[in-house]
Amino acid sequence: MKLIDPDTLQPDTYVRMPKPGRKFLGLCRTSLQNLADDGFIDVISVQRRGCNRGVKLLFVPSLIDYLDGLRRDQRPEEGERKS
Repeated sequence: MKLIDPDTLQPDTYVRMPKPGRKFLGLCRTSLQNLADDGFIDVISVQRRGCNRGVKLLFVPSLIDYLDGLRRDQRPEEGERKS
């Protein structure tokens, strides 16, 4: 299976977690892993039996849903003015 490049993202795909020092949608690997550890987004680990190392894949729709939720929560209530 070929992983899709984030620049040509499909709505229901998994992408590799960014390498250290790189970002995905403005978030670094550590931030994404922390969100996954806290249960806010879905990240899976794929590895062969007997191997210590694997590949971490981020389920993009879970991240988009999380970010959309933040945007909804941060919208001003009706009647409030934006500064």
